[in-house]
Amino acid sequence: MTTGDRPRLLLHTCCAVCSTVALERLSLEHHVTLFYYNPNIHPEAEYRKRLEATQAFAHDQGFVVIEGPYEPEVFAETIRGLEHLGERSDRCRACFAFRLLATAERARAEGHEVFATTLTTSRHKRSADVHAAGRAAAEATGVSYLETDLKKQAGADRCHHLARQHGLYQQNYCGCVHSMRERDARVRRAREAVR
Repeated sequence: MTTGDRPRLLLHTCCAVCSTVALERLSLEHHVTLFYYNPNIHPEAEYRKRLEATQAFAHDQGFVVIEGPYEPEVFAETIRGLEHLGERSDRCRACFAFRLLATAERARAEGHEVFATTLTTSRHKRSADVHAAGRAAAEATGVSYLETDLKKQAGADRCHHLARQHGLYQQNYCGCVHSMRERDARVRRAREAVR
């Protein structure tokens, strides 16, 4: 089912900041609905900050946000045994696969022809890993996955410019408790280096 001549796209979003460029680019050819599904985010207060910023920005721009369930225990089970691995590891790949499969299933349930994700906006994530998870979710559900590398064409810089322009909350770690600890360790090392 299309809306006008534009296919319906369910866009997995991790935060308002990454949504800026994604909506700017993808809404040109798709009727976009945002899907905020991030049970990896820790703590819950951080999850809520990112959700509220996403909802406010989307509402301001005329887009709808669907919130998926917040199930941190399901995320913890998904990455069990991978907790010790760092960013860009199998831990992150399992997280991508988990969230994109949920997005594809939601897209199928609600009649979207295609799904995508904002995860390729970040310079800290390998787009190839994200796309592998998206293709696997597409194969499992029969919903098309739109491969787009949103960090290209200065997308990462553009999203931070738009975030400042719109006064959006900007987080300083990926989201899970493990990435938060890794950020804290980097900050400690940097402080110790200047002493």
